[in-house]
Amino acid sequence: MEKITGELPDLQSIPMEQVHGLSLHLRKSFQLYQLRFLSKELVLLLHSGARDPMSPTQAIKILHVFRNKLEREVVLVFDKLPAYLRSRYIAKKIPFMVPGLQLFIPQMLLDLNDIRETKQVERSYFRPATQCMILYHLLIENISGLSQAVIAERLGYSTMTISRAITECEDKGIVVKNSGVEFKYESKQLWLQAKGYMQSPVNKIVFTEKLTNLNNNLKSGMTAMCHYTDLAADDKVTIALSLDQYKQLLKESIEFDDGYGKLKLEVWNYDPTILSSNKYVDQLSLFLIINDEDIDARTTKALDKLVDQFYD
Repeated sequence: MEKITGELPDLQSIPMEQVHGLSLHLRKSFQLYQLRFLSKELVLLLHSGARDPMSPTQAIKILHVFRNKLEREVVLVFDKLPAYLRSRYIAKKIPFMVPGLQLFIPQMLLDLNDIRETKQVERSYFRPATQCMILYHLLIENISGLSQAVIAERLGYSTMTISRAITECEDKGIVVKNSGVEFKYESKQLWLQAKGYMQSPVNKIVFTEKLTNLNNNLKSGMTAMCHYTDLAADDKVTIALSLDQYKQLLKESIEFDDGYGKLKLEVWNYDPTILSSNKYVDQLSLFLIINDEDIDARTTKALDKLVDQFYD
């Protein structure tokens, strides 16, 4: 900011009394500062450094809360923010700052990067098959040492697809190069290293009033969360489907709606049954689904317990 204006901004702390009424969780998670920048009053919302970076959905919700409370433009400030998340924030027009690295305030037409930053290979999400392979290794069976052909058969993919998945894992540094399938990390550490490249497997959501043979489908979404955690039941039953299952339902002329219906259907990018050992979708895919939604503090805590429960 000083480089842009030639003056050191006068940063002043905002007393917590000004955000009286907000949840204790929010007030403890951030520090608030106000300043005048390019003739505009801004509030800097300093993230206290939670265990995981905020998803764009969570960031939008938090900005909305503080904007309404303070009636000023709010900018999120992070000590660190992964490159893949910075790209997603920019795509969603979320104002943020990583001191010494990047300043993005779309309302002021500002998008500045530190030119001294070493160019890194941009992180991207895993392909669905790659994500499915890693989760299968974590949830169902240790695949280290298995041939690509065997892995492909067990996951229902071609050998070429599995070969590309292994190459992706090598590029992200979680598989030993030139060693077939040999993960560098064990159990929870592998999850922590890989999940930043993972995303919700849900490709499409539709609603319907009724499905036959409902017992043959896996429960997902908040329906599954209520099974795994102590959250209250949702008013809709959520079902996970593979793309092939969804296509079969279309052939049966079942009526779908984009917004209304007693049943909520998630169409997944990979077959959810591959990773499930019961009538519910697996915990790790479920974490990725719910974490990508607009959730409250209680659901956030339930997500943490969901993963901790899996690894206890």
